[in-house]
Amino acid sequence: MNQALQREVEACQGTEEELRDLLHALVELTPLPVAITSIENSQILLKNQLVEPLFSISGDQTFDALEPKFYGNPTEPTQLLNKLKCGEQLVNYQLQLKTVCGEIRDTLLSAQIVEYEQQQAILWIWTDVTEPKQTQQTDVFAAQKQVEAALQESEAQFRAIAATSPVAMTISQVGDGLILYASDQVKETFGLPSKDLVGRKTPNFYYDTTDRQAMLERLLEEKHIPQFEVRAKKADGTPIWVSVSLRLITFNHEWAILSAFHDITEQKQTEAKLQANAQQQAAVAQLGQQALSSTNLTLLFNEAVMLVAQVLETKLCGFWKLLPNDSKLFLQAGTGWQNGLVGSALAGIQAHSHLGYTILTQNPVLIEDLRTNTQFSDPPLLHNHKIISGIGIPVPGQSQPLGVLSCYTIQPRTFTQDDVHFLQAIANVLASATSRHQSEARSHLMERAIDASSNGVVLTDANQSDNPIIYTNAAFVSITGYTADEIIGQNCRFLQGSDRNQPALEALRSAIQEQRECHVTLQNYRKDGTLFWNELHTAPIFDAEGCLTHFVGIQTDITERLQTEAAHRQQEGQYRRIVQMATEGIWMLDQNNNTSYVNQQTATMMGYSPYEMQGKSLFAFMDNEGTVIANHYLERRRQGIHEMHDFKFRRKDGTDLWVILSTAPMFDQQKNYIGALGMLTDVTDRRRAEVGLRESEHRLNGILCSLEDVVWSVSATAHETLYLNPAAEKIYGRSITEFFDDPDLWIKVVHPDDQKRVQAATQALDKKKSRKLEYRIIRPDGRVRWIQDRYRVICDPMGQSIRIDGIATDITGRKRMEEKLLHDAYHDALTDLPNRVLFVNRLKQAIGRAKRRSNYLFAVLFLDLDRFKVINDSLGHLVGDQLLIAIAQRLPGCLVSENTIARLGGDEFAILLDPIKDPNDAATVAEQIYQALKLPFNLNGYEIFTTVSIGITLSATGYSQPEDVLRDADVALHYAKEQGKARFALFDSAMRDQAMALLQLEMALRRAIERQELCVYYQPIVLLATGKIIGFEALVRWLHPKQGLISPAQFIPVAEETGLIVPIGLWVLNESCRQLRQWQMQFPTASKLTISVNLSSKQFSQPKLVDQVDQVLKETGLNPNDLKLEITESGIMDNEESADLLRHLQALNVQLCIDDFGTGYSSLSRLRQFPINTLKIDRSFVDTMQESVEDAEVVQAIVTLAHNLGMDVVAEGIETAEQLAHLRRLHCEQGQGYFFSKPVDSDAVEALLAEGLRW
Repeated sequence: MNQALQREVEACQGTEEELRDLLHALVELTPLPVAITSIENSQILLKNQLVEPLFSISGDQTFDALEPKFYGNPTEPTQLLNKLKCGEQLVNYQLQLKTVCGEIRDTLLSAQIVEYEQQQAILWIWTDVTEPKQTQQTDVFAAQKQVEAALQESEAQFRAIAATSPVAMTISQVGDGLILYASDQVKETFGLPSKDLVGRKTPNFYYDTTDRQAMLERLLEEKHIPQFEVRAKKADGTPIWVSVSLRLITFNHEWAILSAFHDITEQKQTEAKLQANAQQQAAVAQLGQQALSSTNLTLLFNEAVMLVAQVLETKLCGFWKLLPNDSKLFLQAGTGWQNGLVGSALAGIQAHSHLGYTILTQNPVLIEDLRTNTQFSDPPLLHNHKIISGIGIPVPGQSQPLGVLSCYTIQPRTFTQDDVHFLQAIANVLASATSRHQSEARSHLMERAIDASSNGVVLTDANQSDNPIIYTNAAFVSITGYTADEIIGQNCRFLQGSDRNQPALEALRSAIQEQRECHVTLQNYRKDGTLFWNELHTAPIFDAEGCLTHFVGIQTDITERLQTEAAHRQQEGQYRRIVQMATEGIWMLDQNNNTSYVNQQTATMMGYSPYEMQGKSLFAFMDNEGTVIANHYLERRRQGIHEMHDFKFRRKDGTDLWVILSTAPMFDQQKNYIGALGMLTDVTDRRRAEVGLRESEHRLNGILCSLEDVVWSVSATAHETLYLNPAAEKIYGRSITEFFDDPDLWIKVVHPDDQKRVQAATQALDKKKSRKLEYRIIRPDGRVRWIQDRYRVICDPMGQSIRIDGIATDITGRKRMEEKLLHDAYHDALTDLPNRVLFVNRLKQAIGRAKRRSNYLFAVLFLDLDRFKVINDSLGHLVGDQLLIAIAQRLPGCLVSENTIARLGGDEFAILLDPIKDPNDAATVAEQIYQALKLPFNLNGYEIFTTVSIGITLSATGYSQPEDVLRDADVALHYAKEQGKARFALFDSAMRDQAMALLQLEMALRRAIERQELCVYYQPIVLLATGKIIGFEALVRWLHPKQGLISPAQFIPVAEETGLIVPIGLWVLNESCRQLRQWQMQFPTASKLTISVNLSSKQFSQPKLVDQVDQVLKETGLNPNDLKLEITESGIMDNEESADLLRHLQALNVQLCIDDFGTGYSSLSRLRQFPINTLKIDRSFVDTMQESVEDAEVVQAIVTLAHNLGMDVVAEGIETAEQLAHLRRLHCEQGQGYFFSKPVDSDAVEALLAEGLRW
């Protein structure tokens, strides 16, 4: 017995050890950080090697998984522990960890409380999902929750933990491969349910059957194979990639294999994509290198299509070159095509062709499946090759595409965006290579052209210190006698030998320093020492960034030409002797402006001898000012122009010599300019006299030039311009020369609408010698300017007109201001509609037309927006202004162009319908306006609805003043509003009479307040149970000195509308309280009487109402509890602040009463919120409650409601004993009416109180 027990214990211990080894293997095989820590002291009980890198800790460092320093949020550990202790299992819980180095890592945490080695522990599994770290995770892309291993001490517990792992795991026998255990993830990874595997031999998951046998042999030898990658397949044959870890373990006392499979197919696909991208990039780089060194474009294009076909693994690839006529594509290079097509095949350029569409759109064009494609109907060329998918990429050129790079497959294929980018990169390489080859070809052509030139061409490097020659053509070599090797590297001055002081060299050096062109004649020497004359043209060369790089020089050997010219000069010697004796000065210049001859007279004038002047530049005999002028004249000489002008030279002694200089150019037989001949006449004395005059003129001209106004002078007859100051160019936008060249330009620039008026004013100058005229001109840029011209006629001593002098001033600014002021004076600033002034003016004109024509009709519509104040107060004045603008824009759509719309102010508009055919037209327009303005306005995010009230008056009434028309239209408008708004009304005289009566009543009422014509009447309020008077209601009355007692029904509405009800109500309140207090002191029985005073809705809305009531009570000394304030039902309900206001009044200890209850629309829920003491039943119910069952029930309901709410009830309008009896039966407490007493004055009240009357 004891031996059997001992064997059973040993078997259990063996099982426990196997399970412990199995769990340790499971933790080690898991490719994620896994740890088990004690829940009591956080001590690590088990972990794998991936935990340390996650937290950046070394193996000898202590580690507490719940230590706050390891968390981005220090409160997170406490929250995690609480969740776990509450039995919650965390799965993919998002968490930020902080390493020892302070690095933040985003992780997904799976954790739960397990039992391990007979103690409570926490199983931790972390997945690092930090973006930069994803590619560093071993064998994991976007890892999910892995194994949730537990430390259960039973096989069942292990199976439960392994079943939750996302890694497929199996345990199989070593020998026959019988599966002892399979996790649920096997189905997700291989498509086989785990329950179907247990008890069966291990299926061959490996794609290559040799892989499994090789791994088994290796495992038996090494006991553990860490992770390795292998191709596998699912149950349906789908190929996948898996990462496999194998460990030899003991299971049920036997050797078994623990296998962990992790699906890494997505990772492998990503790697394959990266490899393809790298291959494509390498191909682009390879082709780019070849393009830089290749001199044969054909070979380069052939290499490109071969490379593309290889990289993209396509059957066919080709480059289709666009032919010069832009109508065909030529297969220049290709691979995979049928023999003979490359170099001969042509394709058209049409939108229905794949290649043509690519050229036309100049964008990549992809074909998913040509068999089902309906866009392209390509020629048999593609169909014959059984092409299914393809892609075309335009190869860019300078002005048009070079062609199309295309690839085709005979199997369905979807070309990716990476493929597109790869082909575009290849196309760009081909485009760059083509552009470079074309540039080189152009350079070679330019070199051949320069070599063929008969002029010597030399190129120097401007960026080297001595500007050495870097290129010379054959003609330059021929002219100088040097070889090209002898010339290259030299500075051009080596040709001058020792003759370095030539005048032209200075000009050449200046041109080089200033980086400009230069044309000089130099004396050079050939290699054999012979002299030759060189006519040299130089110019700087700049790169694309504008930086100087080179100088180019073009030289011509002019030695023979100069020798010919020398012979000519010898022939001219005889003529010099002739001119030596001339009394006029004679001066000859060569083509370089150097003195070739002067006679003695010229030398004498200049103070030199002829020898001293010989060979010197003309500019040596003048100052700087003269040099500028002389250059201008000399340029004209080169153009063959003869002329005579005054000129100033500088004598040898420094004084000025003024001459009249007659000059003529000289040309050789080839019409080349060879110099100039001048004849000089000394006019120095005359010039001195003229200088004074010119200085005076110069001062005057300076003044005229500084003026902003145009000063002008023209001839009186032909109007030719005689003078014009520079201001004309600014104002007229034309040069002064244009006015001198064209006498008619003065009229041409005038605005076409003003030309006749200006011409007429000009022609009338003979009769009126001066004039001021305003007109418009049109500048060349199209702008219109206003001009004010003031001019007068100047006559000779005989009285004949010789010229017209004038001053033109630009008054455009003033005119625009006048126009703006005029517009603003007659238009509304907000809506830009006509304002009241302009409207009244047009209305006055319409009245005039109606008086002159008996059948002429017009109408005026006066518009006022309904509820505009509500919109303005609630949404703001900005929205209110936008609404007015929108209405102003919508109204014209209801009218014809002849009508006038005006904004009179606020929300009031007026419309003049002028003319109308029938009075009904006005009503029709009013209806159209009403319908148009009913539509919503979308303003500033609000949808706004509004209506309009319209008053209409017709001209048939016979008006003579516009104000009368507007007045009557306004009267009709108010009538429309009184009828309920949102309608229109046509004026008639009865409206005016009514309006006048109301106005007179208002004026009389205002005077009545001032004259104290108002008085208070009092109607008794009776306690119905006893018939005793318990109070009075104060009622205002108007005792007119002429009309007698005026009914409140007449003047109270006027007081309400005008706001006079507020001061009247305050006066009634004060007078009533004063009177009651007087009665209370006068009659001992009146100490408990109350006074009821009505508050109008406007008075109830006054912000100072509470203060006013309090002040009246204090001034009169009345007990607040003796005052009852009556407010109408609608007055309370319409005021949003009623509840607060009533509570403030209640705080004064006054009683509050709702008057005319039952006639309004009260909300019982709101009524309960108000501190009301009394309800007054409206007289309309009391008057008919005997005849109407419904009214009797209403009275009963009001009494019951009041009692339920703790309120008293007062019945108004009691006139019969039957009514009194009925109300007593209903337990109505109080009443008033003519049955007791009509309202009476204070004297009558005192009589009632003295009598002590009861009912």
